Amino acid sequence: MAQALHWFDFSRFFAEVERVLAPGGLFAAWCYGLGRVTPDCDRIVDDLYHGLDDYWFPERVHVENGYRDIPMPFVSLDTPGFDMRLDWTAEQMIAYLRTWSAAKNYQREHGRDPIDAGVAALSEAWGSGARLVVWPLALRAGYLAPAD
Repeated sequence: MAQALHWFDFSRFFAEVERVLAPGGLFAAWCYGLGRVTPDCDRIVDDLYHGLDDYWFPERVHVENGYRDIPMPFVSLDTPGFDMRLDWTAEQMIAYLRTWSAAKNYQREHGRDPIDAGVAALSEAWGSGARLVVWPLALRAGYLAPAD
């Protein structure tokens, strides 16, 4: 499961997973954190992100915690660190930031896009051309223990 576990009713969801997963079967869920570019770009993205703290859905905390706080009824497995990497322009990053649910929630309430506040600064810090954006991935995995 990718970037969705935090939206589910955990007890109902995991009851269904346990019902359909064979003993010894693997369950894995991952999510991604904030994309990292350069310290200057990251500060601007972090300011935009935290400036929207009141507009994120409460479930976002599970993503921020890398799903570590979600109780799972499986034998937990250690997982390696991963990341996702893309070469993006400033325009691509800004378009992505505009998709944040908190930005959409803010826009519905205030009638303006909160990402606009950081566009000039991010574009300047970014410079021209593409830069590598690295998103840390958090992976939780475990297997269903065989019945006794």
